[in-house]
Amino acid sequence: MAAHLCTIISLLSAVVVPMLKAELTVNATPTTFTVGLIKNVKIECSFSRDQSTNLVFVTSLNLAHSKTTDNPEFQDLISITSFDSQVYENVNISRTQVYGVIDNKGKSFLGLVWDFPTVDRAGVYKCEATGLNKMGKHVSLSNSTNITALNPENSQVLELVHALFNKVEHLEEEIKVTKSKYDDLENKIYQNSNYTTNIQSQLNKTNVKNYNLENQNNQLSKLVENYKSRLDKQDHEIDELKETNISLTINMDQLQMRMSDVNRPLGELLRFKDTIDSTFNSLENAFLTPTHPYNGKRYWLTKNYGSVTPILALLFCQLRGGYLAEIDSPEEYAFVRENLLKRSQVDFVYISGSDEEQEGHWKHLNSKTELTYLNWGDNENLGGRQGNCLAYFKGHNWLLADVSCPILTEFNKEFGYMCELPL
Repeated sequence: MAAHLCTIISLLSAVVVPMLKAELTVNATPTTFTVGLIKNVKIECSFSRDQSTNLVFVTSLNLAHSKTTDNPEFQDLISITSFDSQVYENVNISRTQVYGVIDNKGKSFLGLVWDFPTVDRAGVYKCEATGLNKMGKHVSLSNSTNITALNPENSQVLELVHALFNKVEHLEEEIKVTKSKYDDLENKIYQNSNYTTNIQSQLNKTNVKNYNLENQNNQLSKLVENYKSRLDKQDHEIDELKETNISLTINMDQLQMRMSDVNRPLGELLRFKDTIDSTFNSLENAFLTPTHPYNGKRYWLTKNYGSVTPILALLFCQLRGGYLAEIDSPEEYAFVRENLLKRSQVDFVYISGSDEEQEGHWKHLNSKTELTYLNWGDNENLGGRQGNCLAYFKGHNWLLADVSCPILTEFNKEFGYMCELPL
């Protein structure tokens, strides 16, 4: 098997007949993009065999890129072969998606998606298909397409900033409404608690009266027994005592009915309180994942519901009565890593820390104290004004990375944040 594979590879390298046929296509979506205002660019080359094609068996597809369109100098990006159907890449895949398949009975394709493309993603993209013709000779097909990058205009940037400001204002209004509803619920719970206390006090008084009535009933029963011994002589007195006993029994029944009437609204109030508690917990758990208490604090990690910046993360933590997590020891880091970070669905998690005032001098955003524990990932904390905030990076096995501190213009769904709330 290895000998045959070597033979095929040597033949491919020895004889290559360049051809250009309509069955090999390369498409870019879009062909023109504005830097910073587009989410991704997709380049895909595909080969569909028909009766007129000279390439009957595909052994490989290759996608190359040249930044220049005049006298292009191509650099291989990705390729796939029919030997193992695995896509091999020569690019940084942290913000890149690659895919492909070779199907000699149907359609073969190879694709690449640049997420948040920069200006160096423009240029010429060339796709080459290599294989065998009907005579068993080796041939290749190639095709190319161009992509143009434009720098954003100031008006476009302003529109984006205005839209982000509107979103922030809308979120602030929603937070105010939610806080008002929560305060109303707390007031209702407090009122219901007072009402429950009053009912309990009435129940206690009723129980005391019932106890007294039971004592009286016991005493009357003794009197009845005494009167029975004198039954022959005191028939009239016994009749009177019987009537008194009947009256006491009626009073007992009435008291028991009143107790039943009091217990029903008390049960309804308790169920209403449970409903309120459950609703609030559901709202809280829909947006955040908590830990159990640790050293008098609890940590909360955002779920993947949207993009966030350090400023917004700090605001959200403060609204909950806390602050961005201040990790100051290996034990504290081990706790949040095991209980939150390993379950995170985002790639970066903001925590407290900034060296924006003095490069390399890291301080907490809330307490303004110096950081005493910094567990950096590889090639991090190299200095420079572009990385003045801290985040745990999934790609570094949840070690620290220095990241940029965008205010409103660089929302990214890969970022979440961690709050620290005192108990």
